[in-house]
Amino acid sequence: MIRGVLSCRQTILDLRATSNGMGVSYCDIVLEPRVVPVDPRPRGPFQGWRYLAAHESPPDLDLKTSAGSELPIELSSQLRAIGLL
Repeated sequence: MIRGVLSCRQTILDLRATSNGMGVSYCDIVLEPRVVPVDPRPRGPFQGWRYLAAHESPPDLDLKTSAGSELPIELSSQLRAIGLL
């Protein structure tokens, strides 16, 4: 989520239990380095991709062939929001 817009996804590779030097436990989230842009769409808070139904998940965005890819992302998002892209 970036400014209330679902705009990319990244695969979680691992969850690792760890602690800091003061004995406080926490969880390291190991992510795949590749960030996959998706068709941007406004979205309220949610618990992650696994809770989205397949029809709610935005398709991956191929930036090389997508209509509007030469436009600034903010303009492209606004045009998508009103149905012009």
